[in-house]
This record gives sequence, C-alpha cells and structure tokens, in this order.
Amino acid sequence: MLLGVSYVIYSKKINNPIVDLKLLNIRTLRVGLEGNLLTRLAIGGMPFLLPQMLQLAFLHTPTQSGMIMMVSALSTILAKSLVIPLVRKLGYRTILITNTALLGIVICLFALPDKTTPLLLLVPILAVYGCFNSIQMTTMNTISLADLTDEVASRGNSMVQIAQQLSTSFGVSVGAMVLRATESSSWLTGGNLAVSFKYTFLILGGMTLLSSLVFTQLKKEDGDSMSGHERKIHEPVDG
Repeated sequence: MLLGVSYVIYSKKINNPIVDLKLLNIRTLRVGLEGNLLTRLAIGGMPFLLPQMLQLAFLHTPTQSGMIMMVSALSTILAKSLVIPLVRKLGYRTILITNTALLGIVICLFALPDKTTPLLLLVPILAVYGCFNSIQMTTMNTISLADLTDEVASRGNSMVQIAQQLSTSFGVSVGAMVLRATESSSWLTGGNLAVSFKYTFLILGGMTLLSSLVFTQLKKEDGDSMSGHERKIHEPVDG
C-alpha cells in the first residue's frame, strides 16, 4: 500500500509514467478495470477451488477431477463465437450486468453437489459456467479499450493486463481465505470440509452478483464503436 501511494505521487510528477493514472478519467476504461478487479475476486479462485472440492471433499481422483474440468475449458473456447452477436444485439451494458449476475448464480449452483453426486451431473453446470465466464472475460476486456485513442491504446492495454494479473492472484487468495474461514467456523460447518466448500461457493457467488452493480455505470451506447460491423472485437491476451 505504501508503494502504491508512492507511485501515485510519483506518476503525477513525470510526463510518461508506465501506468498512466490519468487514463482512469476515461469512464469505460475505469469501469472495465473496476469490473475486472471485483468480478475476478470471486471467479478467479474457481479453477483452484473446484478441483480441490472434487478431490478433497468428494474423494475423486486427480485424473477424474482434471478430466471433468475440461468441460469448462472447452465451453470457454466455444462460447467466444457468441460474444460479437450478443454484443451487437444487446450492447455491452446489458450483457455485462446480466451475464455477471448469471455467472454469480451459476457459481452458487456448485454448492448443490455432494459426495453422492455422479460426476456426469456436473457437466451441464461446468459447461454453462465456462460459457458465461468466457463472455464475461471478453466483454470486460473489450469495453475497457472501447474509448481509447491510438495515442493511449498501448498504455490502456497495459493497465488492463496489470488488472487481470492482480485480480486473478487476488481471486485465488480470496477463495482460499473464504474456504479456510468457513472451515474453521465449526458452528457453521461442523468441521465438514464438503459443507465448507458449499458455503464458499455461495459467498463467492454472492460477491459476483454484487459486482454486477459496477457495470450500471456504463451507458447504453458505450462500446458501440467496438461492436459495429466495421470493426471486430479484439480481446487482450488473458494469461
């Protein structure tokens, strides 16, 4: 935090800072960055938590856990083709508010399975999660760049990349902290690890639902230049 405050002071004294905080005056970039940080706080830990639940709480093998997670990965890839038609039809504001809320609900659904649930019954939830997650990442990243001019596009893209890396790291940390907090609350879970995972997914899903409010700052026409027929949506590389 001290280093962060020091950088804010320093960046105001030089002409070309590596992270140009003046770009936060661009509303679409600011909202996109806020959305990246807050949404990924909840969903960033999902690739860590889901295999842990399957192996530690439900006693599946690492191979089984890994194979079932491929469903989400494949769904993420296939859903990319849906983004442009959806954005052209509904606009970024509607897509981001609605999709974030739906993503939060899907995360809550992971609280439903238990040890007796066949792995195949997780396939639909994982497929839907991968689809909504793909749409979320693409639209958040592209709206961040919507109003950047050629002169500041590189610096704006750098800020998006930094936000992605930080929020993903924070997401894993937050997921682990919530899991440990629920696990240590014996009055809540009775020391049952499977129940701890259930509460963790409910909490993370609730956080995702609340993060949808960030995108209410967008205007209906925001991002129209990115979704028009004359331009294709380009998503920054997401590590």
